Amino acid sequence: METGLCSCSNSESTTLSNCYRNYFHMLGTGYSDYFEKIDDYLYYTSGVDTVCSYYGALQKCLGDTVIGDCINSNGFYQTFGGRNNNDMTANYFEFQFLCGKGKNAYKNQLSCLDKLYPDCPTNIDTCSKAKTDINCYANAAKKSCGQDGYYFMYNQLSIRWCHSNLHCDTCTNGTEAIGFSFITIFVSVILLYIF
Repeated sequence: METGLCSCSNSESTTLSNCYRNYFHMLGTGYSDYFEKIDDYLYYTSGVDTVCSYYGALQKCLGDTVIGDCINSNGFYQTFGGRNNNDMTANYFEFQFLCGKGKNAYKNQLSCLDKLYPDCPTNIDTCSKAKTDINCYANAAKKSCGQDGYYFMYNQLSIRWCHSNLHCDTCTNGTEAIGFSFITIFVSVILLYIF
């Protein structure tokens, strides 16, 4: 579980900066408009393959040590300043899931999930409500999109919550993919309301 308290050395911070700059360049974006650009890619299944290819290059560039020491809110703060640190951390782990175990489920259910507008709470404001509310979204995805929809939605929202709310212990509450890692148009819209 990412704690946000890891130590990122100056040389590791430089590596983090250089690797993300290359990653942003491949995506045709920068730090400030990264999330908007990602949504454009992930609206299409072919865009998922492109982003996952770029994400793989990012992981290779970073290496295990930098990932372990710097992919956390403090590492992003040290490297890029005070903007979007938890979101960037969550996004890294979301992509780890999206480009790994979640990729087929996402691609198989993209058109269904994109039309999903569940009647679930839109303001998860406490750690204790998070699991119940995430289950509401995941169960709605299962009802409309089947098991792949549930699998993707549950894990994606759990990862987002875990790495965006470091004060909660949701990373150890039974989510299958915690420690793995994305933002799609439908998840982005839901997350804007939830978080």
